[in-house]
Amino acid sequence: MSNSDQSFSWYNPESVRTTVANGKAKSIDPSRIAEYLAQRQFADIPVSRVERIVDNIPSSEDTSAATIDLSQPEATDAEPRAPVANQLAVHDLEYVSNREAARLIGLALEQFDGNTVRPPGATRVETDLVWHRQQMTVAFRIVPIPSGAVDTNHIDALLDGTVVPDDVRSPSELAIVTNQAFTDEALDSAVEHDIHCFDAGHVEEWFRRARIPMGAVGTLLEDGESHDGPLTDLVELPPIPDPRKTVDPLEINRAFDIDSLTPPSGDDTSPSTVERTDANQGKQDTGLGRSTARDDPLGGTQPPAGETGTLYADPGEDGDFEAFDRFVDEITDGNQQSNSTTDETANAGAKEANESDDKSTTYDDVDRKELLFDLLEATQDVDGRMSLKEVRTHTSYPVEYYLKEFGSIADALVAVNVEYSEESQ
Repeated sequence: MSNSDQSFSWYNPESVRTTVANGKAKSIDPSRIAEYLAQRQFADIPVSRVERIVDNIPSSEDTSAATIDLSQPEATDAEPRAPVANQLAVHDLEYVSNREAARLIGLALEQFDGNTVRPPGATRVETDLVWHRQQMTVAFRIVPIPSGAVDTNHIDALLDGTVVPDDVRSPSELAIVTNQAFTDEALDSAVEHDIHCFDAGHVEEWFRRARIPMGAVGTLLEDGESHDGPLTDLVELPPIPDPRKTVDPLEINRAFDIDSLTPPSGDDTSPSTVERTDANQGKQDTGLGRSTARDDPLGGTQPPAGETGTLYADPGEDGDFEAFDRFVDEITDGNQQSNSTTDETANAGAKEANESDDKSTTYDDVDRKELLFDLLEATQDVDGRMSLKEVRTHTSYPVEYYLKEFGSIADALVAVNVEYSEESQ
């Protein structure tokens, strides 16, 4: 037996893997290795099964040559977050009602702190969302509109009507939130009466920081109407990373310049006179023709026939059955618009990053690691190359931030192993 052991010097009784590696190194036929192992260690296993085990054990040169293809430089000491294919943006609010928009905005605010409640649909109050924080309670009137600007009627509603139900804690702050802009008269009245106004730029910054995926949006739209507690009970999202979470949402800078949404001063944007296009005729009640307490202190009168239409005969009934389908189709077709702040060239953008005093999201709020994470997410679906236009479209931050941090878009893309494309912009 000792002579037999010596003739099989490649056999290691302590390790099957070592035995296979030694045998292959000595050019021993795998079937012979399997046969010997079956005799010595696997007497109760068919030889054919042992042969498959031997064939599936890689040789030592195969394992030593294996390398991991990193998607980021070795100097990066953190792993990228899971990519988000689609996430909620302020432009999506024009497709939902004020109550649905209140749930989406409420979830974003809960990612910062506190919890929110929404008054029941049958309750005659002038706000749609109440945010309970540790140091204050804020009541929001949500006004999602397809176009135009929010005027003083909504300020009057908060001043003249019942703000929150009797069983809800009286708010310490009042605010109006819209996916568009405010008229100058509305802003002046809000300042006079100490009411906060948050426009599309503010809401987009909340959504960018909360990063709400479309799966969570669907859950809120389908199940949120009957839910009266914190929205984080319905969906679970990863927390907002520091330092992005440390900024108070009520004091946050806009994600983009709101002047691009403000209509000319001569335009009449009052809710009773804004012309509705055919494309908007079937939309849900988004606040454009919403009644106010100034119209009727008892809760609002029916609008004249043909001017605004009535979509909700019953608060629990959706009068437009195709609204959500159009919302999903908009996402599926990839028609969401980029929220880039400018359409300048790369050099002009770098100058703007250094000289502009009216910054939406300040560069100091974002560190290099966060910018790298953002680029990694944006480059998930590109084929090794990315243009300046694609950087503007797919990243969450203004392109000027990458210019200031990395010196050029090309250098920023090199950091995530993507080649810069010089195609015309």
